[in-house]
Amino acid sequence: MIESNPFEGIAASVRANPSRFYFISMDDAQTVLDHCPDAQWRVIFALARYGGLRCPSEVMAVTWADVNWERGRIRIPSPKTEHHEGGESRIIPLFAELRPYLMEAFEEADPGTEHVVTRYRDSNANLRTQLHRIIGRAGLELWPKPFQNLRSTRETELAESYPMHVVCKWIGNSRSVAVTHYLQLTDEHFDHAVQGADPKAAQNAAQKLHDVSGNEPKRKRPEVSEGVTDSAHSRAVPLDSGPFKNREIAPAGFEPATERL
Repeated sequence: MIESNPFEGIAASVRANPSRFYFISMDDAQTVLDHCPDAQWRVIFALARYGGLRCPSEVMAVTWADVNWERGRIRIPSPKTEHHEGGESRIIPLFAELRPYLMEAFEEADPGTEHVVTRYRDSNANLRTQLHRIIGRAGLELWPKPFQNLRSTRETELAESYPMHVVCKWIGNSRSVAVTHYLQLTDEHFDHAVQGADPKAAQNAAQKLHDVSGNEPKRKRPEVSEGVTDSAHSRAVPLDSGPFKNREIAPAGFEPATERL
């Protein structure tokens, strides 16, 4: 009988599956929010989609004391990473897209309420199943890994506008994890590349190409003086200058008269 685990100390690797990536656009997110049954569900969805929080662990852990309205910051307790040094929490911005749903929940909260999300905290509450129902009522396609892809979508968006080390601090993962498991390749990336980042710059480049290929001025061939061509430098040597000055040229030409070469 084996008394110890032979695999102890060996880190297990989790392979990414790009086929399960799904980007939830702003329009689709708004459609889901419009079909949420109450302010509590709207703030749950908004914290995951616009805050990039893990759900349910981080969403359920946020308290009103963690929200700094004046500075526009939210402290996010992170049960998943608390065993790492400095991983017990992180600070994220109070994103403009998130603020109205957080404010709505705050205005509806009873005085002295501790947690932002007070409903659906029961361990029997299956948030994933409920979210699928909301998505179905919204008439949208059910996407895989519903909360994971909300978080993945947000990190992909943020990576377009902020340095990666900043994005990882806000989302609470490492660069390698982000690249492997979170950042998505979207249709918008292809469209942006085809259209060009700056249409005006692309137009200017096309105009320059036209100028070079179609309107380049033709160079005038230099005039060659009558005389002898110096083949080494492709120039004409006048007969009345240099070594030829005041010298007679035999009728046979410059080459010595020989019978055979």
